[in-house]
Amino acid sequence: MRRSLAFVALFAAAMECLAGDEPANLFPNPSFEEWNEDGTPATGMGTWSATLADEFGKPRFTHIGASDAAAHSGRYSLHMQDERGGQYDDIYKFTLPKQLVASFRGKGLKFSAWVQLVGKGAEAEVGIGAISKGRESGRVSAVADFPRNVKATDGFERLCCYLKVPEDAQTLALTFRSANGFYSVGEAYFDDCELIVIPREDVPETDAERERRLRTPFVPNREAMAWAEKWTRPMSFADDGFERPAICGGNLVNADGSFFHPIGVWINPVSDDWSKQAVTKHGINHPAYTMPPGKAVFGIVGCNAAQISGAPNTLAAASQGYVKDVKAAKRRTDAIREYWRGFGDTWMVVDFAFGHEPAIKAQNMDLYERMDQKCKAWHWFVPFCPECEEGKDYYRAYFETGVKFALDAGLNVGLWELFNESVYGCECKCNKRGFASQAEAQYGTIGAANAAWGTDFVDFNELGRIADYGQFKGLWSEWCAFLSTRYAKVLAEWRDYIRTIDKRPNVYFTEQLAGFNIWNGMMDYRKIAGVLDALTLEGGWGYGGGTDNFKAKDEMEAVVFSGSGHWYVLDFFQAITRGRKPVFNDEHNCARYEDGKRVSSRASDYVTSMWLEFFHGIAGSHIYIWEKRAQEWTTFEEAKANVLSPSYKSQAMLNPYNWPTGDLDAFWRFRRELAKYQGRISEFPRTPTPRVAIYHSQTTAAMAPKFGRPIKTPMSCAYAAVLHALYPVTFTFDDELTEGRLPSEVEAIVVPAADFEAEAVRVALEAFVARGGVVVADRRAFSFDEHGRKAKGQLAGAILYDAGPTNAAPILAALEAAGIKKTAELVPIDGLGDIAGADVQVIDRGDFKLVLVVNLIAGGAERRVRLALPVAEEGRWIVTDAVTDASLSAPYGGEIWTSGDIRKGIEFQLPYQERVLIAIRDAKGMQKGFGH
Repeated sequence: MRRSLAFVALFAAAMECLAGDEPANLFPNPSFEEWNEDGTPATGMGTWSATLADEFGKPRFTHIGASDAAAHSGRYSLHMQDERGGQYDDIYKFTLPKQLVASFRGKGLKFSAWVQLVGKGAEAEVGIGAISKGRESGRVSAVADFPRNVKATDGFERLCCYLKVPEDAQTLALTFRSANGFYSVGEAYFDDCELIVIPREDVPETDAERERRLRTPFVPNREAMAWAEKWTRPMSFADDGFERPAICGGNLVNADGSFFHPIGVWINPVSDDWSKQAVTKHGINHPAYTMPPGKAVFGIVGCNAAQISGAPNTLAAASQGYVKDVKAAKRRTDAIREYWRGFGDTWMVVDFAFGHEPAIKAQNMDLYERMDQKCKAWHWFVPFCPECEEGKDYYRAYFETGVKFALDAGLNVGLWELFNESVYGCECKCNKRGFASQAEAQYGTIGAANAAWGTDFVDFNELGRIADYGQFKGLWSEWCAFLSTRYAKVLAEWRDYIRTIDKRPNVYFTEQLAGFNIWNGMMDYRKIAGVLDALTLEGGWGYGGGTDNFKAKDEMEAVVFSGSGHWYVLDFFQAITRGRKPVFNDEHNCARYEDGKRVSSRASDYVTSMWLEFFHGIAGSHIYIWEKRAQEWTTFEEAKANVLSPSYKSQAMLNPYNWPTGDLDAFWRFRRELAKYQGRISEFPRTPTPRVAIYHSQTTAAMAPKFGRPIKTPMSCAYAAVLHALYPVTFTFDDELTEGRLPSEVEAIVVPAADFEAEAVRVALEAFVARGGVVVADRRAFSFDEHGRKAKGQLAGAILYDAGPTNAAPILAALEAAGIKKTAELVPIDGLGDIAGADVQVIDRGDFKLVLVVNLIAGGAERRVRLALPVAEEGRWIVTDAVTDASLSAPYGGEIWTSGDIRKGIEFQLPYQERVLIAIRDAKGMQKGFGH
């Protein structure tokens, strides 16, 4: 009753204010003197929420609540402290009731508060703001104000912002920010808020509005368009004289039947970093420093491939009139052509990451705003909506000129990467109309759709006009599925377009995963794999003391520092392809850190990573990044200082501190080790079929960010526990379960996070249990259906657990109790305790077996271990160190091992963060396998 009366009183005050009386303060409890039992300000109306939570479902804020430590008036203030950081904006939001919002439509609002800043990070924005969104137009109006000085203030400072409320405003929220910014921290007190209605004409003009009013109309440069006209004429390439490997299952295979495993580097499209003068000044004479990237230097260091990021964007910009200095553009493209000729017949990947959107933004903001992708996630490399005609013109210009120029320059492109670090989810009018049409075809009547979704749309036309589908739980997973299908179609459209230009044989198409975007419900990589020739990811393992204490400043650094989950992404992509299509790592991160600082890498780091990736199914890899950045240092000490604090610069291989010149032959070292066995171990399946599958719920991936708990941590921890307990592990999906395509060797399925799921999946899992399979599921699994409604029943026959998101002990206990066989047993025999982070993988070819053992993430010292392998058949074997080719003596002397000896275990020294490769050969040429 108190809340209802407070709202009625406030609504009456608003009406009086709008009628022309003296403006009243419409912010309830403006001095934060009253507080609810749940710790929120007692406003009597509206809702308070921390907009984002961490992976454990708790607010990122260290503290939000009442404080008497500082106040502008009265006793209490709102105290906010965020010392955790995070990759997203951390905001405390007060959302006003819709009835009050309706009274503000078309009006002006003034929102102010007194703020005392205690402290903040360098990039943080601490202050207040207001945001409103229109229902029909989808227009978002947002304003904010922050303290002018970056240091802590001595007292309270009044902040004020003005908002023009949209005519069709549906929502209105007032925001308080103590650490708004990427990985930022901050602390502040807020007091004496004021929200008043003012005449709309009294709302000060924003910088954006002023810029729009003074904007100069775009006039294309006709000279630039005439220069680029050659590249817009019909042109195709059928044969360039080069031989390229063909895709065969999960590998690239040469014409003679040998396997081609591309090992190379990620390079920039222009060679600005290799002048003789600069190298002489630094006193380094290694060929990698004196010669630009190309076939000659690759032959010295051991690369047989390279990725260029990205295709030239100057010609595309010129073709649309956005190049101002044509002479400079000609010089640049001539330099690129000359540079690219140096690659000869090297197998190349070319991506389309860096388009010409900066030129459009600088010269034609009206077009930029119309085309801007309506996607809330980071989408730097998919900058414009690919659905609208103007967006299509943009991509067509970039793809057309980039492909033609590369092939005309003689580049031996074997793989086109259509989008780099893709994030798609465009909520444009085209997609909304398409979604409405799909829904009409699926449900037939709006009544049937409303019944399924729990909505009350008048017709499908209304559905196509909704500004934000995120307010409708019932249809959200279907909207995400629609977007993922749409992105696959976009990829197919541009794949087909490029094929009208590039008609050469053995040329393939891919796109690159952005970090850990596999949990983005709008990106379904099964659909992507269905239209492209290969899947591509990025990432790697961190060496040294680990990278968990790093706080990235931006999205790129977040990718660079995210090493512990690389196993997950590799096996996730392998589960999608099942060896039917290759998987590449086009931005392999391999760097060494100690105590939060970059230290020099070792060749063995890269070789170890390459073997790990090979055993987990990678078909080729390009290390990030082959550059010096010599303009930023003149001495070794300066080079060290430039990269000591982790950033993307810490990845530069040609900084002499990052990678000593003596270790730049890491490519050759790996290729020589691989060459000894490549013909025997490359085919898929490389490792025995997994016995344990982690269930990935695409529906939960879509629903959880808005309507459930974060799933990254429980999924990652469950997978890591199974992997490092040495169970052969994979992932499985709803279609495999419901269509009966689950690999027959899978004996157990783990369900760490499937809170939202269709009934058919539950039925399939129960049938799996009925056949004798084991299902280990979080107790919240299948709580809701795909529309967010309470599920009809629980998962029968499953072993349920309710452990926290980082405790996977119940999973391992269930697998052990069920007798699931492991890949191997790795037992420490030095008395120093367990080895918690090892990975053991086996490639078994019957008479030949290659075993990889790596202790990458646990401990910091060499260990003495015994490795027991489940050799099923009886035989006589020769065991060797596959790196040095030295024979390992059998337990009782000599070089012949019995199967019993191997089952008991092979003893050896396991170094920290370095590969151990053990080759086991049948002394009599036995052809039987083990572990199946």
